[in-house]
Amino acid sequence: MVIENLNKYSEEQIASLQEKENVIRLIISEQPNRCNLEHLRKYAIKSDTNIQLCLCAEDNNIIKFDVFECLAEKVVDIEIYNRKRVLTSIIGISIFRNLNKLIISDLYDDKIVLDELVQLEKLEILGLVLNGDLDMRQYETINQLFSLRRLEVKGLDSMLLDKL
Repeated sequence: MVIENLNKYSEEQIASLQEKENVIRLIISEQPNRCNLEHLRKYAIKSDTNIQLCLCAEDNNIIKFDVFECLAEKVVDIEIYNRKRVLTSIIGISIFRNLNKLIISDLYDDKIVLDELVQLEKLEILGLVLNGDLDMRQYETINQLFSLRRLEVKGLDSMLLDKL
């Protein structure tokens, strides 16, 4: 099921959602209403439901990860598309303990701090499309991602990776 513009849904509309495939793709284009996220958790999410977050706001910096705390254990994929403003931070992403895949695409700060990713023990896929080369701190962080199985990074110098 794909859900877009969650902020425009009423509680009754959220309660009527029927998830059949156990996967919800939640497309976020503005800071979500915490109450609607709670309603989604209450009415549409089952014990085996996985959530894919797709952040595609004009400015993804305004979207704070802590607002998703009620859904955090169900989020397995995050895709962040930055088309108009440069993403400067992923602070707070470590609340998604079951995150398997993280893709950050288009515009973002090539010095973005990746340190919190080390706390994501289930992260297997990391995709970064950078405008420039990774810095040493980013390489050090990537070298600590022991569950990583696939790495897609523009400008990657594999000689600086310990485990590949």
